Amino acid sequence: MLLLWANLLWLLSIVFLPFPTELLGSGDRHDLATYAVYIGTLVLTSSATLQQQIIIVRSPGIQAEGIRGEVSVVRSVIVTLLLVLAPIIALTVSGIGMWAPLLLVAGGPLQRLVENRRRPGRKTPQPGQPWSRRP
Repeated sequence: MLLLWANLLWLLSIVFLPFPTELLGSGDRHDLATYAVYIGTLVLTSSATLQQQIIIVRSPGIQAEGIRGEVSVVRSVIVTLLLVLAPIIALTVSGIGMWAPLLLVAGGPLQRLVENRRRPGRKTPQPGQPWSRRP
């Protein structure tokens, strides 16, 4: 039941996303409130995704056989934290504005770093490599 509610929250945030996107496209390009609404919506979407992943990790019965026990929340935690940092940077550092979400580019390298430290001797899958082929 919790997974359903987390999924509905994610869906609500996706349905709402065109509204702040339209505000960005039609309004003042330097309006801090617009930045906050847009990035806040991304934070909500990412948080709902994180919540879904936590529920899935804690419920091995709903995981596919091939990946049972291998599912990790590291990527979702990193993305959510970077998206929480983005509005802080966008609103406090002059001139950054909507460039702040580019922090997400660091998500992949950070995930590999964290995964390699958590499981010494195990390689994390590279981008594009399916989970089922993990060594």
